[in-house]
This record gives sequence, structure tokens and C-alpha cells, in this order.
Amino acid sequence: MSLRCVLVMTTLLSLISGTSPLRADTNQLRIGVQYGTSMLAVMLMEHGRLVEKRAEEAGLGTVAISYRNIGTPVAMSDSVLSGAMNIGINGAPSVLLLWDKTRNSPNPVRSLAAVSTSPSVLVTRNPTVNGIKDFTQADRIALPGVKISINALLLQMAAQREWGKDSWDRLDARTTSLGHPDALAAMLSGKSEITAHFSGPPFSTLEVKNGGRAILTAKEVLGDGWDMIMFGTTAFHDANPKLVGAVLSALGDAQAAIRRDPRAAAELYLAVAKDTRSSVDDIVAIITDPGQSYGMKPRTVVQFARFMHGIGLLKNDPSRWQDVFFPDIDTPDVK
Repeated sequence: MSLRCVLVMTTLLSLISGTSPLRADTNQLRIGVQYGTSMLAVMLMEHGRLVEKRAEEAGLGTVAISYRNIGTPVAMSDSVLSGAMNIGINGAPSVLLLWDKTRNSPNPVRSLAAVSTSPSVLVTRNPTVNGIKDFTQADRIALPGVKISINALLLQMAAQREWGKDSWDRLDARTTSLGHPDALAAMLSGKSEITAHFSGPPFSTLEVKNGGRAILTAKEVLGDGWDMIMFGTTAFHDANPKLVGAVLSALGDAQAAIRRDPRAAAELYLAVAKDTRSSVDDIVAIITDPGQSYGMKPRTVVQFARFMHGIGLLKNDPSRWQDVFFPDIDTPDVK
């Protein structure tokens, strides 16, 4: 079942039952997380207990905070809608879908802040493929979710640019849903039907390091990287202004720490992610890559929204990124 169907069904059930997602008590917070260097700021938040420190400064006392790894955009979205998680973190397309589907419901979902902006790289191990136009029926392109994941949409945007407005889904039949760690293993083995993988660091970096070739980047499609977004329901946001403020302050602290000392951040990443394939220098190179940044303001939400609206995935077309976000970070001094 597609993410779009899941979101529609979940929202309708909420509206029919007359209930809204559960609120968290102000002394508890549950945050859904994912894997990768795009999540580095959240890793620092967790292991430096930065939210706890900011919450105490805000007069909230001891706040019990749990971080749960949730592997797919569908599961992350559903966990926030159901109230299992108070705050989720997803790529811009999934967050845009939630905003679009819930904006007229009793409990709309909006974005809190960007966690990072990251590059995506389409890597192939097929020596005859030099661009997306060279893919054949024999090729299989691994993505974390067909049709609606960040990289699936980037591939659709690239197809539209290559073959024209109505050909955005031309490569969809070549894509396969596969988590990044499994896709990396398939690419490195050389024995799988997977001949290409659209991902970001450290997966794409390791694939290129082991003989793969990059044939497309997010920057070529968007003009920048893609945004990883922190989001939550209006009910939770409005009921917990101090706690939300503590989360955003902690996120800003973590992002500043990464920019200030990339090597220390890289060492923490390797320890937490248990990444034995990469060196500290490898991760430092990823963190300091011009396509990778850590700041609260999103860079490509509007570009995704326009494309998604154009192909019928979104009913509403936000003219500014602020339309999708709570007003908390709409200030000139936010990095």
C-alpha cells in the first residue's frame, strides 16, 4: 500500500471516530528517528542529552525523552498520526503529504524545523549506464520506497526533465523498494539484480568507493540537496510550547556543534551508528561537503511541493516553505 493511501486511511479513521492523536505529557517526549548522516544533529541531541538540558532551563524539570528508530517514511508518518511518537523526522515529500492531507482536519500536521539538507546520489554498477536514459529492463534501481520516497521523486523529476512533462513516471517500473543498508549490501555484493541505488552518504560514498559510478545528483535536479524535516501535530505543538521550544533550542545547539567541530561529530556518528566501513575522515568529508548542511531553515520544500502538485500528489501548493511550518523558526536569525 502506498504512503498516500496509508495517510488517507489514517486521517479518515481519525475524523470518523472524532478523535485526535494522543498528546504527550509535558514531562514525556517520544521522538522517531532514522539512520544516516542526515540525522547527525539528532544523534548529538540524544547522546548529549541536549533536550533534557534545555527543558530544565525552561523550568520543565526532568523530562523523560525516548528516541525510537523507525525505518520507513510510512511508519514514521503513521507513528505521529497515531500518537505513538510526538515528533517525527521524515524527508520533505512525506511531510508535505501529511500537511496536505491533514490541513483541514481537527489536528493538522505541520513542520517544526529542518534537521539537515543532504545530497542524494544515484550510483550504478552497470558499466553501460552513463545516465538515466541508458537504463534498460534489465536494471533495477533500489529506493527506500517506490513512487513517493525522496529519491523516487528525485528520479521522477529527472525523468520529466529528460523526456518531458508527461514522462515523469517513465522509470518507476525499474525501481524496487529496499532499505538503504540492504541496498548497499546488494550493490557491494555484485550478485543481486540491483544495479543502481539512489541514496545519500554514507551509502553512496561507500558504493562509489567500491567501484560504483555516480550518474545523477539531487543538486542537478533541485539546485540543492533535499531537506530532512522534524514535524508534529498541532495538538502536541500547542499543548507543549516550552517543550517544543526546548527541542528547537537543542536542535540548534546540535547543528552549531556540527558546524563548529565536524571531526568530533564524525567520531560520535561512527560510535553511535556502529559504522565499521567508514573512517573518521570519510565522515568528516561527508559532513563538510558543500551539499550537506545543518540548519533549521529548509531549502527545497517548495521545489518538491510544486512537482508533487503538478503530478497530482498534492491538492494544495504552498507558495512559501513557511506555509508548511509552525511559526517557531520563521525568524531572521535562524541558520
